[in-house]
Amino acid sequence: MTNSQKILWHTKRKTNSLFFFLRFLIYPYTTINGIKIPVDYKWSFPMLKALFDKSYEDGEINILINTLEKKDKILEIGSGLGLLSAYCAKQIGNENVKTYEANPFLEKRIRKLYKINNVKPELNISLVTDKKGEVNFYAEPNDVWASSLLKLTDTATKLNLRTTNINEIIANYNANYLIIDIEGAEYDLIPKINFSGINKLQIELHKKFIGEEKIEQIINLLKKQNFIEKTEYSTQEQFYFYKK
Repeated sequence: MTNSQKILWHTKRKTNSLFFFLRFLIYPYTTINGIKIPVDYKWSFPMLKALFDKSYEDGEINILINTLEKKDKILEIGSGLGLLSAYCAKQIGNENVKTYEANPFLEKRIRKLYKINNVKPELNISLVTDKKGEVNFYAEPNDVWASSLLKLTDTATKLNLRTTNINEIIANYNANYLIIDIEGAEYDLIPKINFSGINKLQIELHKKFIGEEKIEQIINLLKKQNFIEKTEYSTQEQFYFYKK
């Protein structure tokens, strides 16, 4: 990229950033697939852009549109802004949706989204791992995508969080449809999950955090658990698997 191209790129980004800032300052909401999302104009540029052009979690929503059934019981690990759990609650009822979010900065925002959409799935603020205890977690108040067990930014706040055992949740809740989006921590969690009661799995595999080799390892492990990938629903990072 030449110097003039760099200047043009940065100028365009600053212009777009100002546009998104003003857009969400004036009207701090957007609607995606029937779910109204409250937006904070202080969020990161990539997040505001995704919310503005409605590409935020579009791959995940598309998978749900094609795979969610009334008989399903959803367990979501990584609530994000609450879009997917709110969508599922609208489709199959609050009582059939349980979601876990580790980032405590997001709780008020998620509950606000639920309230304005008249849904109330079960939200739990807890870090889900394969055992109970405490662990370090890194959170960004204004960047959903930068909160993880991995320190993804220099400015992330280090938190010491209590953990919840994922296999106990699955067993006690009798979930059959598991959704996982945990910003790179999936590589460590997936091998420790008891999938015996799960027949639908939607998972985001973060290439930029774990690399192609580890993604292949996860896919091969799931195949050994008798999961079949539905490639027509999968995208570059969002994958859908099912059992016959």
